[in-house]
Amino acid sequence: MAEPDVIVVGGGIGGLTCAAFLARQGLEVLLLERDDRLGGLARSVKVGDRLIPANWARSEGFYEDDPKVRILEHLGVLSRLAPEATGTVCEVRSDDGLRVVVPAGPEPACDALVEAFPEEERRLRRVFTTLARLTLEVERLGDDTRSAVLRVLGFPLFYPTLFRHRGRTAAEYLDSAVRLPRARAVLAALGPAYGSSPTDHGFTAWGLSITAALRRPVRLPGGGRRLAQLLGEVLRERGTVRTRTPVTGVLTDGRRLLGVRTADEELRARVVVLNVPARVAFGSLVPREAVHAGYLQRIAQLRPSASACVLLLAVRAPRAALDARADYLVFPPGDDLAAHARALDEESVAGRPLTAALHGPEAGADEVTLVTATVPDRLARWAALDPDARAALAVETRATLLARLAPLLPDLERRLEADRLLTPLDLAEWSGDPDGSLFGWEPTPEQSGSRRLEARTPVDGLLLAGAWTQPGAGYGGTLLSGFLTGLQAAMHLGRRVRM
Repeated sequence: MAEPDVIVVGGGIGGLTCAAFLARQGLEVLLLERDDRLGGLARSVKVGDRLIPANWARSEGFYEDDPKVRILEHLGVLSRLAPEATGTVCEVRSDDGLRVVVPAGPEPACDALVEAFPEEERRLRRVFTTLARLTLEVERLGDDTRSAVLRVLGFPLFYPTLFRHRGRTAAEYLDSAVRLPRARAVLAALGPAYGSSPTDHGFTAWGLSITAALRRPVRLPGGGRRLAQLLGEVLRERGTVRTRTPVTGVLTDGRRLLGVRTADEELRARVVVLNVPARVAFGSLVPREAVHAGYLQRIAQLRPSASACVLLLAVRAPRAALDARADYLVFPPGDDLAAHARALDEESVAGRPLTAALHGPEAGADEVTLVTATVPDRLARWAALDPDARAALAVETRATLLARLAPLLPDLERRLEADRLLTPLDLAEWSGDPDGSLFGWEPTPEQSGSRRLEARTPVDGLLLAGAWTQPGAGYGGTLLSGFLTGLQAAMHLGRRVRM
C-alpha cells in the first residue's frame, strides 16, 4: 500500500467500524492492531474444548430506524450477523426468592413490574412515562434546528425532562420515584451498569440504556467476536489490516498530524484515528507539546469505569434444564443500592451485582450450556497482590460466583465440563487499558453525553473512536462512535460521503 489516507490504531469494535466505513467510501485505509487478533474485548475464549463469548452476546434495541441497523446494513454485515430478536430483556432474581421476568417492549415491561409490585403501580407507570419522555427529548434534541442561543435559553421549556433531572444519578432518581427498595433494585437492574453503580450512574445515561434495551433487544450469535470478524472481513476486502503491530507514537509537527511510528517504521497519513484508551493516547502516544494543557487536564480529571471479573462456564446440561426464564439474568445483591457501590471497594465479590448470559449451543453441543457470568471489580485490587495472594483471590472469586449461580442448576459445580476465570488483569491485557476499564469513562452525570470526549482532538487530523468518546459504551455506543468518527475523517479529507 502507498501512503494511506487514514491510519486506524486499534482493532476494537469502534476502530473496525470506522475503518470499514472509510474503506467502503473508497479511501485507502490501514488498520494497525497490537494483538494477534481483532476485536479487543469483543472476543470469545477457549475453555476446554468450548469457545465461550467473554461478553454478553446481546445488544440493545435493533428497533426500526435504529442507527445501528443502518450502519450495519451500509457495511453489508447485518444479514450475515443475523441478530436474533428476544422476547425478554432479562430476568431479575434475588436471594430471597423474588423473580421478575422483564419482557421486551416498554409497556409489557411496565406491566410485568406492576404485577410484581402492585402497590407501586402508579409510581412505576410514572417512571416508564418519564423514561419515554427522556428518550423522546434526546431524539428531538439531535434534530433541533433552532439557533444555539434559542436552544440554551429555551432548554427548560423545550426539554423539561432533561432539564429537571440534569445532574441526578439513577439512585437519586429511583429514591424519589419509587418507595419499595425491592422495586428500586429491580428497576436499577434493567440498565446495564457499564462499569458503574446506580449511585454513580447518571440518570440520563441509565434511562437511555433502559429504553434502548426495551426496544427490541437482540442476541448476537457468536457474541462480539462474530461482529468483529464480519467487520474485519469488510475491511480486508478494500483496506489493509496489520496485526501484531503495536504503535509506539503519533508523529506531529507540534500542531498538525504527520502519521504514526511503529517499532519498525514511520507511516505517514493525513488522518489518524486512535481506537485506544484516552489516557494511553495522550499519556504515551501523542507528544505532550502537541496538545494544550487544558485538554490534558480534562483527561486527567475524568474517571475510568470499573473493570470486571468474568467466569466462563461450559455446563453439562441442556439449556432447558437450567432454572432460568431468560437468556440474560441479573442477580442484585440485596435492595440497598448504596451498598452495591460500597461493595466495589471490598474484597469479596459477594456483595456486587452479578449478570449471567446463557449462550446458544454450539453445533452438535445441545447437551452443553455456555454461560458468561460477570461482576464489576477494580484492577488495582488484583495488581497490588503477589502471585500467591492473587491465586488465592481467584479461587475465592470463582467459588463465590459458582455459589451465587447455584440456583440455576442442582449440583452446578459437579456438572461443569470446563470453566475459566478472567480477572481485570486479563481484560487490561486484551484492551491495552492500564485501568482494565470495560466501558471507557464511568457514566456519571459529569461524564455522560456531551461531557465525554469528542472525536476531534486538538491535533489537526487526529481523531478518537470507541467507548472513551461520544456516544459511549456497549456494542451499540462503540459502533456508533466508530461510524461518527469515520464521518469526521471523511469530511476532514474532503470526501463526499455515500450512504
